[in-house]
Parts: sequence; C-alpha cells; structure tokens
Amino acid sequence: MKNFSPSTALENISLFIKETFVKSHKTQAVIAVSGGIDSAVAISLLVKALGPHAVFPVFLPYGDQDMRDAEKIVEWNQIPEKNWREIHIQPAVEALQSLLADEKKQDAVRLGNMMARV
Repeated sequence: MKNFSPSTALENISLFIKETFVKSHKTQAVIAVSGGIDSAVAISLLVKALGPHAVFPVFLPYGDQDMRDAEKIVEWNQIPEKNWREIHIQPAVEALQSLLADEKKQDAVRLGNMMARV
C-alpha cells in the first residue's frame, strides 16, 4: 500500500455509507454498541456519513455488564441522549440456553456466541 491515505480511506468509506443509505431511501441508522473497537469504528463511520442526529445506538448489556465504554464512544460522537436505547439481553439469552439445554455443554465460549447473536 504505497500510496495509502487514511483520510482518503475515511472519506471513501463515509461516502459509500451515505450513498448506500440514499439509494435505499434511508436517512437513519440503528446500531448495537458494545464499547469494543468494532462497534466504536462502525458508529463513528455512521455518524460521519449521516450525522449524529440520524444515528440511534442500542446498548445490549448482559446481566450487570458495564456499558461505560459504549456510552463514552456514543458521547464522543455527540449523539443526542434522546436517541440512545438500552435492551437487556439476559432474558433472551437464557431462553435460548434453555432451548439448547440438552445439546452440547454450555461453556463461556458458547454463551458468548449466543450473546453475540441475540
């Protein structure tokens, strides 16, 4: 990548997102935010493309999971607090676990995979 420019890449990705939304006749986006690097980058790109008022972050904590990092990235992107939502996923994950109770051992990796899908 001899001539790679991060700022040009950022502009190209933002333009792609904006054009994709325009073609789909969409003006707003809902995104799950975990506080990890993937969701931080994704929400920042959405805000750059659509603006902070058009992005609706959803926090999906499991149990007493700390969502401070997720909240920080949402605040950093200046998304209005009225756009924020929180949905506790533990009941849904536990329901899925009970459906699969007779199957393979339910270890931490399997639980993490279930949480990611819920």
